[in-house]
Amino acid sequence: MNRDVFKRLSIRTVMLLPFLSSVLHSHGPRECSNETIKGVYGYTITGLSPVPNAAGQFEQLLGVGLRTHDGQGNFTQVQSEKRTSTPAVVDVQGAGTYSVNPDCTGTLTTAAGVQSRFVIVAKGKEIHWIVVSPPVLTISGRATRR
Repeated sequence: MNRDVFKRLSIRTVMLLPFLSSVLHSHGPRECSNETIKGVYGYTITGLSPVPNAAGQFEQLLGVGLRTHDGQGNFTQVQSEKRTSTPAVVDVQGAGTYSVNPDCTGTLTTAAGVQSRFVIVAKGKEIHWIVVSPPVLTISGRATRR
């Protein structure tokens, strides 16, 4: 290989290094924190919930709401929901805490004690969760950043 060809290849390689580095970095592990989901999310929930005053009976639950994460582990929300056999409940205020793990999974706990496990997807634009406690609730949800 002559010296000019080698020199041109070396210059091109040096020029491509920053690009290659950014491509490799963008496909590497993504670390998340409480700050990752800071902001307002619109969400929907669906699932089964016990029927009040009817032991052992369950009803379908659908809901929508807005949740605001402060980036430091606290949230507030307003939610409306409809169940199969009970009247709709609208604009219920709520609050609680959340914790995001570096692998973009986390835990959210409402002030009422309902605990969910979630995963952050689409670079923080979406959150998917399931309720894990109390065990009698079978509810899942999905939120999208506004």
